[in-house]
Amino acid sequence: MIDIFDNMSYNNPEVFYNTLLDPILLHITDVSKLTSLSRSSIYRMISNGDFPKQIAIGDRQARWSRTEIEEWCQQQIYANQSARLIE
Repeated sequence: MIDIFDNMSYNNPEVFYNTLLDPILLHITDVSKLTSLSRSSIYRMISNGDFPKQIAIGDRQARWSRTEIEEWCQQQIYANQSARLIE
């Protein structure tokens, strides 16, 4: 889990301000931008169990947890780095 107060400089109010304004729940377009994946790739990976599932917030609305998406991205980076070390 990512702690928003880790490495925060209280001497730099811009860091504190921007961190607290980051949305907790993300729309599919934001998830796509953060991951560089298309909408169809995201939904395909969800159905395969390879991507975090969305959270229903209404009858026809869904969002993703920013924390889960950021953790997924970190896992992809670590997996890529580990694969390079093995080669």
